Amino acid sequence: LHSRRREEPGCSSCCFGGALASSDPGFPPRSSPECRRSAEPLPPQGRKDSTGSVGDLAGKLSIVQNKLTELMDLGWWAWASGRARRELEVLQTLLRLAQAVAEEEYRLDVLSVASTRRESITRSRLSWSKQRTSPIYSLLEEEDSGMSRNMTECRRWLVQTFTAADFTAADGNDFGAEAANRGNSGDSPDSSEAGRVGRRRSMESDAGLAHSETRRLMERGEHLEFDAFTFRDATALQGQPLQILGCSIMRCGLITALTQQGKVPKSMGSQFQRCLVRFLAEIDAMYELVPYHNSAHAADVMMTMEWFMCSEYMRSQVSTLDRLLGMVASAIHDVGHPGRNNNFYIKTMHPLAINYNDKSVLENMHTAKSFELMRKESSTNWFRLLRRDHRLQDDDSEEAPQAQSAHSDLNLQTYVRRGLIDMVLATDMAKHAEHVRKVELYAEEVREERDGRGDVECEPSEAYRPLSKQALKQEALEKKLLLMETALHAADISNPCKPRPIMLKWTERVLEEFWAQGDEERRLGLDVSPLCDRESGKNSVPKGQIGFISFVVQPLYTPIAVIIPEASVVLDHLTQNKTFWEELEQAKVPPERVEELFADARRQEGAV
Repeated sequence: LHSRRREEPGCSSCCFGGALASSDPGFPPRSSPECRRSAEPLPPQGRKDSTGSVGDLAGKLSIVQNKLTELMDLGWWAWASGRARRELEVLQTLLRLAQAVAEEEYRLDVLSVASTRRESITRSRLSWSKQRTSPIYSLLEEEDSGMSRNMTECRRWLVQTFTAADFTAADGNDFGAEAANRGNSGDSPDSSEAGRVGRRRSMESDAGLAHSETRRLMERGEHLEFDAFTFRDATALQGQPLQILGCSIMRCGLITALTQQGKVPKSMGSQFQRCLVRFLAEIDAMYELVPYHNSAHAADVMMTMEWFMCSEYMRSQVSTLDRLLGMVASAIHDVGHPGRNNNFYIKTMHPLAINYNDKSVLENMHTAKSFELMRKESSTNWFRLLRRDHRLQDDDSEEAPQAQSAHSDLNLQTYVRRGLIDMVLATDMAKHAEHVRKVELYAEEVREERDGRGDVECEPSEAYRPLSKQALKQEALEKKLLLMETALHAADISNPCKPRPIMLKWTERVLEEFWAQGDEERRLGLDVSPLCDRESGKNSVPKGQIGFISFVVQPLYTPIAVIIPEASVVLDHLTQNKTFWEELEQAKVPPERVEELFADARRQEGAV
C-alpha cells in the first residue's frame, strides 16, 4: 500500500490515497485525471489464460485485506475523521467482495481446465491406436511411409500376429462405408419412413407377408409394440417368424443394394436371397421349445434391432452390409438355447463348457451352430456368395479398378464373420458392465461432436501420434462393431422397455425359465443360482424387476438415448414400467396378484 501510494498518490484504484485525500493537502483531489485514469478497470488480458493468474490475484487480495485489518486495529484509528473511517470500511467491504469474485473465478477456471482435460481423455479412450502404447502398435503408424514391400509385409505380420488388429475386416468395413455413401442416391436399402411404407406394400406378393394379421403385427414393430408371441403363432406364418421378418427386411432393397454395390456378384443375387431365406427357415427350426429363449424371442430381437437400424444416427453410420449383419445376428444370437444359463453349464462341467473353456459358453455355441449349418447345407450357405476378391468397382464394369486395396483384394467374408461373432458374443451378460462403460464413452464423444466440442486436442505425447490410414481403418472397425454390438445387446434385454402387456408376457416367461433351472439345480444337489429359486422368487417379483431395470437396463439405455435420440421413447416406457413395479412393491402385493397380472397379459394377445 505504501509503495502504491508513493507512485500514484490519491489513486482511487487502491482507494487508500483517495480515502485520506481530504486530510492530506499533498494528495491531488479525487476528481483529478490521474485518479480517473487509475480508477478505470484493468483490461482482462491474460486473466483466463491459466488458473495461476487468477489464483495469484485471489491470494494477493487476501494479503491486502489482512494488512488493512491490521492497520485499522492500530491506535490512530480512534482519532481518524468520520469520513476517513467510512471510506476505510467501504474499502474493506470492497476488498472482501473482490476476493470472493477472484476465488469464484479461480474455482470456475479449475473446473474448466479439468473439463477440457476430461474431454480430451474421453476422446482418446475411444481411439484405437491412441490407447495402445506397445511398440508393436507403433508399426501401424508407418504403414503409409514409403518403405520396401518386404519391410511392410514384415511389419504387418508383427501387428497381425501379436495384436488383435484385423486388416482384412477393417478394409471390408472401410469399403462398406464408402459403398454406402456412393449408393445413397438409390443403391442403399431404404430404412426411412418411405421405405417402411414400401416394405408394407411389398408384403402383398407373399402369402405369409400379405396376411392382414401379419401386416398389423409388423406395423406395430415400428413403434416398439411388436407382439412376437402372437406373431409367431399366427396361422399364416406356420411357425417361421424369422423367415418372414427376414423377407420383409430384404424386400426393402437389401439384396438389390448388395448386388449393385458389388458385395454380391450380380449374377448371384437371386441365389443369395434364396440361400438366406432358407437359412432363416432352418434357424427358426433350430430354436428349442423353452419358455423364453425361443424363436419368438429371436423375432422380437430382430424387430427391435431393425427399429434401431432405422434411426437417423444408425442410418448415418452403417452400410448395407451392416444391415445384413444386424438381421442375421439377431436371428442366430440364441439359436439352440436350452433354457439354462452359462453358469449352469460351467457348474456341471457340461461338454459345452469344456469345449469353450467356460468363456461365453452359449454365445460361442450359437455362432458355431450357425456357421456349421451353412457348412453342411449348401442350400443355406449365403455366406460363401459374398465376394472374397472385392474391388471398389464391380467386375462387370469395363473400367479398371482404381481403388483396390494396397495389400490384397477385399474379402467381405472376413468382415461379416468377424461382425457376426463379435455381435453374438457381446450378448453374454457377463460382459454387460464393461459394455456399459464403453457405450458411455461413445455417448460422450457423440455429445461432444454435436455440441461442437469435437475439436478438443489432447496434449502431445508418444501415446497420441497422428493416425495412419490403416490405423484409422482399424479404429473405424472397432467403433462400428461397438455400435452394432450395443444395438444387439440392447435389443436382447429390451423387454422392460416395451408397453406393459408385452413386458409382462416376457417377464413371466423369463422367470419361468429361471425357476426351471433352479428346480433342476436343486434336484442335482447344486447351489441354486441367483434369481432361480422358485419359492423365494415368487415372493419378490417386483423387487427383482426393479433391480434389473435400475442396475442393468437403465444404465445401458441412458447413453444409448444420447447416441440415438429416438430411443427416448424407450426410456419413457422403461420409466413407466419401473414405476409400475415400484407401486406393487410398496403395496406389498401377494404372489397371487402378480400371477393375475401375468394371466391378464396373456389374455391380451395381440390387443396391445
